[in-house]
Amino acid sequence: MEVCQTNIRAIINNVSCFVLILILSFIFLTNTVSAETRTFIKEYTYQASEYDSKVTCRLLALEQVKRLLLEELGTYLESHTEVKNFQLTKDQIIVLTAGVVSAAIIEEKWNGEKYFLKAKIVAEPKDVTMAIDALRKDRSYAKELEEAKQKADEALKEIRRLNKELATAKIDNNKIKLYDKAIEDLKNTKTPPLVGGVLPNIYLAVPKGDKERIYLGLSGEYFKISQIKARVVIIEIFSMYCPYCQQAAPSMNQLYASIEQNPALKGKIKLIGIGAGNDNHEVGIFKVKYNIPFPLFTDQEFFIHNRLGQVRTPYFIAININTDGSHNVIYSRLGAIEDMEQFLAQIIKAAGLG
Repeated sequence: MEVCQTNIRAIINNVSCFVLILILSFIFLTNTVSAETRTFIKEYTYQASEYDSKVTCRLLALEQVKRLLLEELGTYLESHTEVKNFQLTKDQIIVLTAGVVSAAIIEEKWNGEKYFLKAKIVAEPKDVTMAIDALRKDRSYAKELEEAKQKADEALKEIRRLNKELATAKIDNNKIKLYDKAIEDLKNTKTPPLVGGVLPNIYLAVPKGDKERIYLGLSGEYFKISQIKARVVIIEIFSMYCPYCQQAAPSMNQLYASIEQNPALKGKIKLIGIGAGNDNHEVGIFKVKYNIPFPLFTDQEFFIHNRLGQVRTPYFIAININTDGSHNVIYSRLGAIEDMEQFLAQIIKAAGLG
């Protein structure tokens, strides 16, 4: 019964986006900038309180700069005739746009007192408009976006209130706990990994098979993705029930082959897949049916999926692993990759491998 329930959840999660992915799959997948492409840049400086750490300051600065970017993009889109025909309020446009575009961090600084962050959104208004049209028709997903925005608003309101009270009162351990809880609530709102940011702490089981263990360069029982022995790790969030994940499988195999057959890339770029809502049996079926050569991992209870912002499938993330073991996200987008050669060229350039 548990497996059946998991299957049903996975089917609902992916079938609802069947038409949506068709429209979104080509959006923001290349570095090509057309005459219609618009770039929005905003910056924000957060003044740390006595109860903030570098991590909480970054979280709050990032949340604010994303809101500024979405506000500006929403204002721009609101003036478009096509968007006007949707009869959406500006707030609704902003909420839906948050489900389509992602911000990229340009610069960030921390001096122990203030956290400065500059970020940008590069968007093609025509494509974003088409995506908004699809999202507004997908009421279940639109509702998820609205609820996520509401939760983030409530968390920020509580953070501001407690920050103000803690600044003018004696140490209040209860209020400090409430402040920490509000920060945690804000963390848990659905936000995919941002370009320039880092992955949340996610642990996966080291594969039992020698071939996959050697490919990843791992030993032991569990590992973090940033511990894979590579310069770049490309992660596909998939589901065996997602039709676009199924269609993308041959292209992913082609990508793997292109990397492994290139002496300059082999060992430097590695691929893994994470099956959202899929158990061992389901991931195994997908691997065998589509002859997937790279390691696939299960996420039966959607734990990893939730940590990554409950993204739709297929979703692709690439991280660049630095020599000191740290990492940064260099790619984070929804939708099947149409041109693998172009995608690989983009990853090579972003990682400085070219």
